[in-house]
Amino acid sequence: LVGSEMCIRDRSTAVPISEIRRNLDEYENKTVTIRGVLTVGAGVLRTDRTSMYIQDESGKGINLYASSLAPYKRGDYLELTGTVQEYDGTIEITDWLGNETLIEEHYPLPDPEVVYIAQMSKDPYEYEGTYVEIIAKVSERADNIGGGINLTVEDISGRMTVRIWNTTN
Repeated sequence: LVGSEMCIRDRSTAVPISEIRRNLDEYENKTVTIRGVLTVGAGVLRTDRTSMYIQDESGKGINLYASSLAPYKRGDYLELTGTVQEYDGTIEITDWLGNETLIEEHYPLPDPEVVYIAQMSKDPYEYEGTYVEIIAKVSERADNIGGGINLTVEDISGRMTVRIWNTTN
């Protein structure tokens, strides 16, 4: 191209999040590059450090953890490189802050995966980090419970408690 610049990104370097989740033993403590949109930005789940969620085209998500607060928000599309860890049942990427690129702001969120409560209850780790929608009715509500609200919701398959942190507004 004469008088123009072209940026070509090698999309083959990113590991699908579904691959990491499916083969955790293979990826744990390994460095990976992932790419996706933030479904939960920084400062929402934690205000003293970063705990946010990114989801890629595989339809699965993963936690991004950093000991300081990152500047990213829901809808930011990032590419980052970090270490796969499992902490207290949560699969996360650590050591990524400083090794990331903001590709686009206001990127469209993925469509949520619609699940029944029975599916979620059977294997909650299958959905951990993934943007989901549960179509249910609220049957109970408990306010001011340790920094949040607990909602008991019911659908045709069962009931479960959903935690809504005060920081999510």
